Amino acid sequence: MPPRRPKFIFDAQIPSYVQSGRIARADWESVLKYMSSRARYAISSITLYELIAGIDGGDDAHFPENRDRVKVLYEPARRKLLPLASDFVRRTLFGLPVRAKAFQPDKLKRLIEVIMHASTKADLEGGRVGLRGQTYDSGDSEGENPCPTKKQKNPLDSDRPSHGRRLHSLTF
Repeated sequence: MPPRRPKFIFDAQIPSYVQSGRIARADWESVLKYMSSRARYAISSITLYELIAGIDGGDDAHFPENRDRVKVLYEPARRKLLPLASDFVRRTLFGLPVRAKAFQPDKLKRLIEVIMHASTKADLEGGRVGLRGQTYDSGDSEGENPCPTKKQKNPLDSDRPSHGRRLHSLTF
């Protein structure tokens, strides 16, 4: 039996370093080339969430660089989006339904595509991101009902950029 190809899962620092130039683009291209032929690649939903928290907590002027970090994370070919570990265990070991539907791979893929197509943070928040004939927003548009699962403030939510607030309410 041939050995399995190694699997890469990057922390949020890697796309940040590539986007900022701390990791040279030529070096990143070499990594992409290696991974495309000799490795597998997966995106952790937690890493993606960290990058989204940066967009959410960042100001409008830094939106392009925060968005580009998500683009870098999504660049490698044949990527696999991973659900939360708790949902993987629930589904795989116990046959139970997932709890965090916003973190399922199909939702994460669409979320990434919406972010990548947003020109500005205001477009993302205001429902002005067009994708395949539909418009999407972050779920915080004027007049929109709050997410029914968020009746009380989660003590982990805060105004710090390291904590996201809107992923649970992204509307599709």
